[in-house]
Amino acid sequence: MIRFLIATTLIFAIALAWIGVQYVTRWYARRHPEFGPWREPRGCGLGCTCDEPCEERRNRTDA
Repeated sequence: MIRFLIATTLIFAIALAWIGVQYVTRWYARRHPEFGPWREPRGCGLGCTCDEPCEERRNRTDA
């Protein structure tokens, strides 16, 4: 039972840490506009690139 609680707490802490990292990067981007706008990471999990939009790749893999 203790391992379950440790694992659950650890996963929750990692998720909160990632949210904190995103907050800090957005804050930094607002404070330093000379580096350009903050771009949120995007993707559908299919390994898409800018040359090949996700919808086209999804349609090809479904067929």
